[in-house]
Amino acid sequence: MHHFFTTLRFRLILLVFLAVLPALGVILYSGLEQRRMAADEAKKDVLGLVIHTVSHQERMVEGCQQLLLSLSEVPCVRQRDGAACATLFARILEKQKIYANISAYDPQGNLFASALPQPPISAVGRSHFEQALKTRNFAIGEFGIGRASGKPTIHFGYPVIDHGAVQGVISASVVLGYLNQLVAKTKMPSGAMLTVIDRHGAILARYPQPEQWVGKRLPEVEIIKIVLAKEEGVAEAIGIDGVPCLFAFTPLDVGSHDLFVYAGVPLKTVYAEANRNLTRNVLALGVAGLLALVAAWLLGQFFLIGRTQALVNQAQQFAGGDLKVRSGLSYDDGEFGQLAQSFDEMAATLQQRQESLRVSEEKYRTLVEQLPAIIFAMAPDEARTLLYVSPPAEALLGVSPAEYLADPAIWKSQVHPDDRDRVLAEIEASLATLRPVVDEIRMQSRSGALRWFHTEARPVPAPSGRPLFLQGVMMDITDRKEAEAALRRAEAALEEREHFLSSIFDSIQDGISIIDPELNIVRVNRGKERDHAYAMPLVGKKCYEAFHEASEPCAICPVRRTLQSGKADCEIVSIRLSDKPGLRHLNLLTFPLIDNASGTITGVVEYARDITEQVQAEEALRESEQRFRDLADYVAEWVWEVDQEEKFTYSNPVAEKLLGYQPEEIMGRHFSDFFLSDEREKLKEAASAIFATQKPFRNFISPNPRKNGEIVWLSTSGVPILDASGNLLGYRGANIDITERRKAQEALENANIQLKALVQEAEERNSTMALLNDMTDMLQTCQTSEEAFSAISHFVSKFFPNDAGALYLLRNSKNLLSSVTTWGPSPPSEELFPPDDCWAIRSGRAYPVADPARELICKHISETDSLTAGYLCVPLMAQGASLGILHIRFLSCAIQGREAGELEAKQRLAVAIAENLALALANVKLRETLQNQAIRDPLTGLYNRRYLEETMDRELHRSRRLKAHLGVVMMDLDHFKDFNDAFGHAAGDTLLSALADVLTTGTRSEDIVCRYGGEEFLLVMPGAALPATQARADNVRQAVQALQVKYQDHFLKSPTLSLGVAIFPDHGVTAEEVIAAADAALYRAKQAGRDRVEIAGPDSAAAAAS
Repeated sequence: MHHFFTTLRFRLILLVFLAVLPALGVILYSGLEQRRMAADEAKKDVLGLVIHTVSHQERMVEGCQQLLLSLSEVPCVRQRDGAACATLFARILEKQKIYANISAYDPQGNLFASALPQPPISAVGRSHFEQALKTRNFAIGEFGIGRASGKPTIHFGYPVIDHGAVQGVISASVVLGYLNQLVAKTKMPSGAMLTVIDRHGAILARYPQPEQWVGKRLPEVEIIKIVLAKEEGVAEAIGIDGVPCLFAFTPLDVGSHDLFVYAGVPLKTVYAEANRNLTRNVLALGVAGLLALVAAWLLGQFFLIGRTQALVNQAQQFAGGDLKVRSGLSYDDGEFGQLAQSFDEMAATLQQRQESLRVSEEKYRTLVEQLPAIIFAMAPDEARTLLYVSPPAEALLGVSPAEYLADPAIWKSQVHPDDRDRVLAEIEASLATLRPVVDEIRMQSRSGALRWFHTEARPVPAPSGRPLFLQGVMMDITDRKEAEAALRRAEAALEEREHFLSSIFDSIQDGISIIDPELNIVRVNRGKERDHAYAMPLVGKKCYEAFHEASEPCAICPVRRTLQSGKADCEIVSIRLSDKPGLRHLNLLTFPLIDNASGTITGVVEYARDITEQVQAEEALRESEQRFRDLADYVAEWVWEVDQEEKFTYSNPVAEKLLGYQPEEIMGRHFSDFFLSDEREKLKEAASAIFATQKPFRNFISPNPRKNGEIVWLSTSGVPILDASGNLLGYRGANIDITERRKAQEALENANIQLKALVQEAEERNSTMALLNDMTDMLQTCQTSEEAFSAISHFVSKFFPNDAGALYLLRNSKNLLSSVTTWGPSPPSEELFPPDDCWAIRSGRAYPVADPARELICKHISETDSLTAGYLCVPLMAQGASLGILHIRFLSCAIQGREAGELEAKQRLAVAIAENLALALANVKLRETLQNQAIRDPLTGLYNRRYLEETMDRELHRSRRLKAHLGVVMMDLDHFKDFNDAFGHAAGDTLLSALADVLTTGTRSEDIVCRYGGEEFLLVMPGAALPATQARADNVRQAVQALQVKYQDHFLKSPTLSLGVAIFPDHGVTAEEVIAAADAALYRAKQAGRDRVEIAGPDSAAAAAS
């Protein structure tokens, strides 16, 4: 039995079993991972539902606040008109289904208006009423069962303030059951639930089955205990229905009251799919494993064991050292043939490698021993024993390799005492950190000579990370060090000579004397006195007496010749200097003329220069220049010279190291030949501009190609070469390799660019949030839809500066979407389309299109638009109703070419904008509705008397400023009471509506038509003088006279109209005066027989004023 467990067959079966184990592990792990992912996904769903519920709650509270604020400004509320308020509240309640009731109370808490009928009740003691009175601001009250609706509600209050005093409180009750409608519209997992509870565990809202649970108090249920204890988070617990679920919960923001909302999904639903996949995968793996075991048992002997035994026998011979052994199997026998072939090739390869290794080792040893450097290997022990030393050590240091290997103290003793401690410390640090050592050290040979070595060594680590040995090379740099020392000495000598030459002028080494036409010496310098060290001063003597000790000038005296010819003269003569008797020196004498303003020669300047030292100096200079060139050949920089044509006249050997060119290849070539071809002209112009300045320059940076094509960055510095006259002969300079420094700078610049990009991204995100807040604030201040549309166009174009778009809103008929505002360079051309033409309206969520050529396009995209890029449609939803869509059209580039992150960010931004726009537009629309109800007559649609009183003063002020007239027409239906008595009030209302249509037909945009009261109407015409106003009044009278009003299938009697006309400022200077004058004229028209137009008399203004 033990033998079976060691057989190949058992191992094959074991291998199959082991192969199945990882698969089983993967299946189990995959099942657990699927369960974890299912749990994570469920957490996201319930968290999303809870967050969505809280967000909707916040928007609901904000909408309620806007509603109560608008209602507090309505005149019927301020005047406590119970019937009008109840009608208004009922209409709002019919449109806004989330409200259980809207009511109004006086400051004493008495109910004076309610959308739903209910008995008189008092609001005293209710928190939202008391808090609204106390804070004079929006207040959130208690929750409970509504008195009128009988539903779980939350109460809100807002004070009605008029002239600084609280006139009452507007109250709105929101039904918590609206959450059921919200959840029903939200895509939720199967079996999901949503519950709202209070601090005592009472269930206020529940989805699904609200009728079964709402109103029950279950504080002992596990999930409710967790929610009340933790208030916010995620947990697995037993629900109120006894089902284990995954829950997410958070507080619900309703003022100071403690409400909580939690959503849950049954654990059975969460893990159902993962459990099914795990069971199916385990069963499939079991069947596959069983089949694999049977195949391994039956086929192992035939296909594996026999052939394997043959290979084992050959391998044993090979392991015994017989490298010539071969498998003897056919290479065509499948994998075993390949194995046999690989075995034979391995044997042949190892045999060849053994021979190649022997030859290579011999070549390497020969090469190392021939190198003009010392190669060494050092053990990492305390004594620093040398394991190998190449033969050149004996030639350089006088000690054989065998001696070094025998005694490690020898090499330490040869290291210069000033370098020994540093060298040992560097070796110890290198072995400890595995870092290379680079140093220049001094060593003393056995003969006593001191030699310099450039040493580079690197630790060779074992697989464990510990150093095996230290391997290095020592190159003799003694000649270079001596050259460097000579160069420093030469530089010091050059510096001293430069100081000497600069002091020549200050000390005036040349002898200078000034001689007048009588050959008298007028003035000499100290150089002249030094050369002629007489006891008597030279000044005042004759030149031939002082300089030649003669009694008269000689016949060929150059001073006399210059005075006689009037031309400068130059001659080289030899004289005996008084302080150096017996010595003869060559002197160069020049005689410039001196003349006065009239051109008369007044004397001669004599320059006497001892050129003996000059000749000697020139010889020394030639020797110094040769030393400079010898030293320049050994420095680390590329030293060069160019002539006036910018061609190289000298190059040291470093050029080969930097560029790969021999100095001979560089000589005579233009310096721009060594620039990159694509930048040659630009760099050539820059360099030529520098040369043109004839000034020294530093750090001219350029990329230069090496001979092998590689790029090396060089920093060039140079000085001009000038002749004695200051003319440019060329430039001399040096180049330094800065390639590594350039790479480091580029890496730092790239890092800075990335950092700036991150900072810019954060700034753009902050700017977007600030702009979104600005847009929200601006929309909150808009009074009309037109103002809101202008603000939307302004702000959305800033959010998407490179794109275009449009805002489409549903018309009141709900069957068409119309464009209300557009932005961008190429906005959409479609202005009107049905809601079903947009996929975003249909689906109720954002609809992005990345590639118009491949994806489904909304029908409202016009064929005339060149849609080469993508677009995005986002629905506008408020209070669960669709208002329209926000359409963004990308113009800057094809949307499919952008990064996914950027597109997702734009979509998130568009959705956030759409949510804000929907809420703001709903509030503006509600505000406009309330405003129209406050200033419009409900029967005729004309402005009411309150609006007239607010605008009349403004129009009079404008007319007074413009010095223009203003016409007022007061009109009244004749015998309207008799008409009502004869046909009924309904017929009278029909007649009044028809009259309003006549009055609004043909009026100018600036005219104001209002119902003044009962059957009285008033027409205000800014800028109209008396003739125009009278003509307009008469036209109205005639149109009313011809009016045919149909009521209940028959035409009513044609009415007549009496009108009175007054003009500002002719008949009054205030609104009251002008209207009173028009009313007086109307009265006269009535007295004169009706159906006529009367003009206010000249005394109307005075009568009205009295």
